[in-house]
Amino acid sequence: MKKICTLFLTVSVSVFTQAGVLLNENFEGVTPGDLNGQNGWTADAALDVVAGGLDYSKGDIVIDGGENHVQSSGSSAQLLAHKGFASQSGEVWFSMTVLVDTPIDTNDIFRFGVGENSDATGHKGLIGDLNASQSGFYAGYQVNTNVQTSGQEAITSGQVHFLVGRLYMTASVYDTVDLWVDPDTLTLGVADQSKSPPAYFPTISSGIDTFSLYVSDEPNLQWDNLSIGTSMTDVVIPEPSSFLLLGLGILTLLAVNPRRK
Repeated sequence: MKKICTLFLTVSVSVFTQAGVLLNENFEGVTPGDLNGQNGWTADAALDVVAGGLDYSKGDIVIDGGENHVQSSGSSAQLLAHKGFASQSGEVWFSMTVLVDTPIDTNDIFRFGVGENSDATGHKGLIGDLNASQSGFYAGYQVNTNVQTSGQEAITSGQVHFLVGRLYMTASVYDTVDLWVDPDTLTLGVADQSKSPPAYFPTISSGIDTFSLYVSDEPNLQWDNLSIGTSMTDVVIPEPSSFLLLGLGILTLLAVNPRRK
């Protein structure tokens, strides 16, 4: 039985380890108050760590927000926060939970994404505008400097949403970003939006190494559970019971088929 348990643990670790995780931040162990300087973050004074996590549960995806999350308020147009990770030249996935807890007016904007620097206004790989001029929809997908195209996916004030993005190449340069809003399956399915910039704008082919968050006109934005990785499984977390069922299945298989000498 000792050998069985050891093998079970080994198999479990190999199955559940997310080898491509580049950044994982749920703000556990971070001191409430100013985020700037904590856990490698560069952040504006308007961004604070507060108690309580942003939980999300839909279908097969269940996210426990933990003890803390981050909240911005009183912010004019500005880069709120950025943090680096290991430089990438392949596809990059990113996800987070968000909650906009005030009515949305025509100027409220937030953008988040990954790129080769911390410039969240001209960011490659950036997604998002939350703007009432788009009928209160989450819209706008920016892949290259000063290029923004629009799509629409519903996002509701006062509700926690789970956003998943994918930045990738189709012709040796980063030229496409996909977005899923509130997915309910671990395979995500077809992206809600997929956007590419005009061909004549400058592109990059490597060096994706920074996450950035930008807001405009004080949209009281709360966010949590940031994950960045090199594959979908690095940023989409299954319901905890899925781990338990798979683990029990492995243990049962080992128990009824003991290794013979």
